[in-house]
Amino acid sequence: MASKKNLVILLIVPFAISLLSYSAISMTFNLIDNDIVAIDWDYNDEEVFALTTNKTQYRLDARAINDRNYPTGQSLKWNVYNAEDGEEEHATIYTSGSNSYLQTLSVGKVVITVSNNKGNVQKKLNAEIYSGNTISFNTKVRGSQSNVDSNLYFGQFDISGNNKILSSIPYDVNAITEKSDSGVKLIDNSPNIVVDTDERKINFTYGGEGVVDSYVTFGFTNPAYMETYTFNFKIVTNGVNVYSYNDLLWCTNKSTTGEIVVLRKNLESSDNLKLAGGDNTALFGNESGSGYNFANEIYKFKTRFNDEYIKQWNAFARNNSNYQSITDQVNVGIRVRKDFYGNGFTINMHNLTYPYERMIVSDQIVPRLSSANLFRGPLAYYCLGNPNNLPIVTAYGQDNIGMYVEGDNITINDLNLKSC
Repeated sequence: MASKKNLVILLIVPFAISLLSYSAISMTFNLIDNDIVAIDWDYNDEEVFALTTNKTQYRLDARAINDRNYPTGQSLKWNVYNAEDGEEEHATIYTSGSNSYLQTLSVGKVVITVSNNKGNVQKKLNAEIYSGNTISFNTKVRGSQSNVDSNLYFGQFDISGNNKILSSIPYDVNAITEKSDSGVKLIDNSPNIVVDTDERKINFTYGGEGVVDSYVTFGFTNPAYMETYTFNFKIVTNGVNVYSYNDLLWCTNKSTTGEIVVLRKNLESSDNLKLAGGDNTALFGNESGSGYNFANEIYKFKTRFNDEYIKQWNAFARNNSNYQSITDQVNVGIRVRKDFYGNGFTINMHNLTYPYERMIVSDQIVPRLSSANLFRGPLAYYCLGNPNNLPIVTAYGQDNIGMYVEGDNITINDLNLKSC
């Protein structure tokens, strides 16, 4: 009796949903049309601003990046707040017409942010308001500038060929003085690194366990200037820096036991890479003239869901040549078996998960699955009719997976996943 009730529900629900489809589709298009892909600007992770009474000396500039087919309909919103505890306000945002400016108020450290009105797309930078002298420091490869965790994580190793080698951080450092009569010298560093001031590299060693607090401190060569600058960061022992999609595969799907991942670039869709790419963004997937070949890159496993129907259907199809079997395999974009430090970067699996073909319906472009699409929707838990040819109704079970975390006590830290 219970099974008959379930069947009635399965038959009724699709028709009820169809009555709501028009309004749901309209709402979806409205939301997508007005969103932005990214924010672009020319600021480093760390910037310095001299203390001044001129409200309009530091104009803030950023650009909203939107899909070429849709206007954003959004303006950008600037904010500034103190980076350290204290009641004194070091800076504020001054608006004049359509322009925004950083108005400096007192010496100190602040964080400057820019976002869309919804707040779901944001960039930030650390800034120092100084008077007289200061030291400017930046790593040569910019961070995501979208991290929620204020700590910066670096893997102990880089990938070279098919091996791991000790990593390093290239940097730039400059003395900013009123008289330009001083350079910069190394004052101190944590014991797990070696600083090469000639090559301007922070070289990692084998020291430490787990996530290790690390630092390097610079000062002026002129002893008359007492100011110093300390760059604080964390080294993930045995962590591997990932700068590309193939680096990610090396640490996940293609690794025997998995590696600790420390993401150092965004891995974006081909469209977003063209719109908002930069030195900290790479492509998710290996693109060729015919598209992508994810079939040789994804991880698969047999469904953990109830597959009794799949077994029965496939047994029927084997004895009836007019019917085709259906899969019991779940496709996985990334198989993670050890800790994953995202540093606020994005992994966008659009190239893997989105339908590859298009068709025109009522003058609208509608995506359509092609035979090359690996992510074709969830597995069938129960189906009334032929599951491969317009069944009357289908109840679905386990779906494909963007990121599959396999194991215990695994840390996933500050990672933005999209289209998964």
